[in-house]
Amino acid sequence: MRILFVFALSFVLQTCSGRDCEMVFRCHDNDLNNRINLQIGTELTGHYTYQKLAQMFERHSQYLPKVAKYFRQKSMEELAHAERFIQYQNQRGGTVEMSLVTIYEEGSCKTAMDVKEAFRCAMELEAHVTRKLTELHQAASNIQFTGESNCEDLLALEDDDLRLTQPILITIKHDSGERVTSNYTDCNCESGEPNCFVAGYAYVELAEMIVHEFLDHQLEDTKEIANYYNTLKNMNSEGNAKLASWLFDQHLEL
Repeated sequence: MRILFVFALSFVLQTCSGRDCEMVFRCHDNDLNNRINLQIGTELTGHYTYQKLAQMFERHSQYLPKVAKYFRQKSMEELAHAERFIQYQNQRGGTVEMSLVTIYEEGSCKTAMDVKEAFRCAMELEAHVTRKLTELHQAASNIQFTGESNCEDLLALEDDDLRLTQPILITIKHDSGERVTSNYTDCNCESGEPNCFVAGYAYVELAEMIVHEFLDHQLEDTKEIANYYNTLKNMNSEGNAKLASWLFDQHLEL
């Protein structure tokens, strides 16, 4: 049964006429919908993790108010990023599905209990978010249809479906070469295009948004956090970690 199912999906990819074109488009768009929702979860994980770091330095036992405020600001930035993806999802006619939010607990974030390790955790967290954004950008630039895509129980497209208004580029390959169209209804194969199939979709607006609204900002934030981490590491090498943390907090610019 599984072999027959995979074969049927492959057949949808290799044909390009009428209803089949709609099916391929809906499969691609469903895949993108899931990827955006995963990114929303990633941004909320960043928000939640920075909240954890912020409250750590509001405790009376290691009260560092500027450090706490710094991490709280980072937390609100991550929340704003999640809200931006939620906004985009709704604007394009997608479906937002909120996932369970957890704290990032890889690497230093598992055990961070002082300022130096908190900034190392923040640096690793930013690298994690950057990787996920880069993966989403790659997918948005060229979504590939696979037999693992969930193509069952998808609603038919209506004429006023917002998904049909998205700025997309569809690459259609055939024996004589390839062509690109921006309209999913124009992906039918011509008579002179033997062995014709939809090779991929590029979501132009999403790819541009990730680069200009997120990735540049990620580089700046990661560099700033790395600078602070190395400053703390150098100060701690003098032997008095508590004094170093207090001095760092006193001179932290917000």
